[in-house]
Amino acid sequence: LSGAIASERLALFKQLVSDSKTADIQIQGISPSRERWSTSLKPPYKR
Repeated sequence: LSGAIASERLALFKQLVSDSKTADIQIQGISPSRERWSTSLKPPYKR
């Protein structure tokens, strides 16, 4: 039983981490000028 609870907590934790990463990406995407600046720094072949 404890093993099932542990794996469930681990899955919830992974989901939480991925959600926070997605939120960070969305927050950065709010500023289009910053997004343009970051994409202009990247070499064209990396698109």
